[in-house]
Amino acid sequence: MSDSSADSIYAFIAAYWVREGYGPTLREVAAGVGLASVSSAAYHVAKLERAGLVTRRPNSPRTLRIAASATALDTQSNRGYPDCNNRVDDRAGSAIPAMQQSGG
Repeated sequence: MSDSSADSIYAFIAAYWVREGYGPTLREVAAGVGLASVSSAAYHVAKLERAGLVTRRPNSPRTLRIAASATALDTQSNRGYPDCNNRVDDRAGSAIPAMQQSGG
């Protein structure tokens, strides 16, 4: 995807997940990448969803995340996006690889 706003949003979502352990709101996305409105963020997030790069659960807050298939594609293409396969374990406060948490 060559859209620089969508690329910035993708990178922001990935970095947010790494830092916080959960997804950002659309308002946080807009503020984080310097968009003037939440609707602009929603438009670009919808484009990323259609491209299969991000997923979210409708009507559920903070479910925006990088799609597992997108992480594999980024690793193969060296797009330079942050790796969000590590999450923060709320119980221990440390990063644990997602595969380890799921038992895989």
